[in-house]
Amino acid sequence: MGIRFSFMAIENSKAWLVPTGISGIVEVDLCTCKSKLLTGFDEYKIFDTLKLGTLQKKDNYIAAAPLHGEFIYLFNTTMNQLEKFSIADYEKNKNPKKDEIKFWSSFCRDKYIYFVGEGYPGIIKINTEEEQIKIIDINIENRNQLENTCGILGRSASIIAGNVYIPLQNSKEFVVFNLEREEYEIQKIGNHCCVAACCDRQNLCLMPMKNGVIEIFDTDKQTVRKPVKFPRDFTGEREERWYCTALCHCGYIWILPWKSNMILRLDLQTEEMICVKNFDETDNIKYLNAGIYDKNKIWAFYQSENRLDIIDCRSLQIESKCFPLPYNLGDFISREEILECCRHQGMKEEYLDVKDYISFICQEKGPSLNCKETEYTGIKIWNKIKNA
Repeated sequence: MGIRFSFMAIENSKAWLVPTGISGIVEVDLCTCKSKLLTGFDEYKIFDTLKLGTLQKKDNYIAAAPLHGEFIYLFNTTMNQLEKFSIADYEKNKNPKKDEIKFWSSFCRDKYIYFVGEGYPGIIKINTEEEQIKIIDINIENRNQLENTCGILGRSASIIAGNVYIPLQNSKEFVVFNLEREEYEIQKIGNHCCVAACCDRQNLCLMPMKNGVIEIFDTDKQTVRKPVKFPRDFTGEREERWYCTALCHCGYIWILPWKSNMILRLDLQTEEMICVKNFDETDNIKYLNAGIYDKNKIWAFYQSENRLDIIDCRSLQIESKCFPLPYNLGDFISREEILECCRHQGMKEEYLDVKDYISFICQEKGPSLNCKETEYTGIKIWNKIKNA
């Protein structure tokens, strides 16, 4: 069973992820790369993919927001208890577009976890101490006039001096949300549409959706500095967004590719930009999300290979870790359930891998899922059985 992990949160030597082949929250020991399923969600079956999106870890809580699903989940790691909150009734009043991504970016502040809507028109605020959620409306005028098919709010959120900067997709405007007052305004920032924005204590780094230049916006002076050009060989897919995200750490801006060919590092002081890693192609999606690993490193998750890349900010060395199947799948999924699911969906699920499936049935530790030779083994065998 070829499970893929998606969004990730990291704290100390552990990572928490939501899988796409089953429904629940997975914990990974980053020292051993051994993974286990912490909890499953009864509402979704195996292979019921793309229901969950971004997640955050705060103290003893892990919160997961829906990508296309209907529930926000809050899991207490100490008590081993799961709470869920439905947003379906609220969402109906907002007339979301079909198949629109609901949540992509998130962050923590004090005792709160925030999920920023992309297609969902608002911000979800979770109080971890009281296990309560609050919905904050974001009303965008002329929403239907924005020329996009994947959402309204951008896939990033940056905090400077208590204000959260959220770029509007296909627009030069930002939602500037004040965390203390819980009020927001729409502000034009920069000269280009941007999909990612990151920052240090004063500067907002604006990433264009595709090609172009990086603009540095000084939030104190409310001015845009001289644009920074990309390297000459930097390129990406013409019709796709080029960036996964950008983040600030160790005095540098780190630019992670979505459908482009380079990991880049920008020095905000000298405006020098260097290539950390070059990729041979641009058509495949690279990183899904990224964050700070420790005081000297950042991380980025390469979903197609279930691979975590950890980048040393000084030496630029990259350490990669691949994650196997959770060893305790049998505690949540019966053998009969997976056999029945595979019988009906074997043709549909191209990532079904017989080698991993046999390991699961034998209740052995599944291998890492980055083996190109066995990528389509399951579907090939299924076709032969069907046509026999």
